[in-house]
Amino acid sequence: MELYIFNQGERKLSGIIEAYEYLRWTRRYSRCGAFELKAVATADNLALLRIGNILWKNDDEEAGLIEFMELTLQEQEFIVISGRFATGFLARRIVFGTEVLSGDLGAATDQLLQGNLINPSDVSRKIDGIYYIPISLGVNVNTQMSYKNLMSAITDLFDAADVGIKTIFDPATGLFSIIPYHGNNTSAVFSREFENIIEQIFTHSIIDYASFALVAGEGEGSERVVVPVGGGDGEFRHEVFVDARDLQSESFPNNYEEALAFRGITRLAELAMVQGI
Repeated sequence: MELYIFNQGERKLSGIIEAYEYLRWTRRYSRCGAFELKAVATADNLALLRIGNILWKNDDEEAGLIEFMELTLQEQEFIVISGRFATGFLARRIVFGTEVLSGDLGAATDQLLQGNLINPSDVSRKIDGIYYIPISLGVNVNTQMSYKNLMSAITDLFDAADVGIKTIFDPATGLFSIIPYHGNNTSAVFSREFENIIEQIFTHSIIDYASFALVAGEGEGSERVVVPVGGGDGEFRHEVFVDARDLQSESFPNNYEEALAFRGITRLAELAMVQGI
């Protein structure tokens, strides 16, 4: 495996990282992945590992955006850099105004990306060299959002629908392609025999877990529109209230309760049981 650095803006190859201690490369299915690299602070590495540059390894489709850098002195000087995968470009934009999303998740994603990053009316908001080809994902969306972080807006929808997202980097052209996908459950084996695992942590938590959501839309008192989502019985039932007053029936004249239910499903996905390595 070789690690290549591309510069910010032009996305041209700047060099190769040769002396490094470890690389932590964390892929997340419906969220933005992250990475951390610890390397010897040689003159070449210091010149390459700059904030804003792009890290790409030749055995992967995705690339990382360097967002943090720290120099440490132990027996010798090291540089530690970290950041998010290129889907993190979406985090640099917000949803301007109010977007009403109704239809397939693939088309809804295209609507959000085109209007706020790929082809916005304000050209200063455009990030060049990022593409998205809308495909039908077989997931219906009924919701609206205003002034939300663009990456959170999209990954929340993908997380609720159990759809994956990745941003593929083409080192030959410097172009990025945002790709939704349906993945399979896989098992990963971690072992110190590989001598590149610096820590192993298993997490299992129900602190913020919810299995049932009561979603309340427009109206007052007994006239307020309320939709239940989810389930569970007895001590296994964890309830949460979702205030969805921002969703108005005039935006969803034929499927208002579906829009409220979708908001509840999205919230339950955010409050899912935490379990993993």
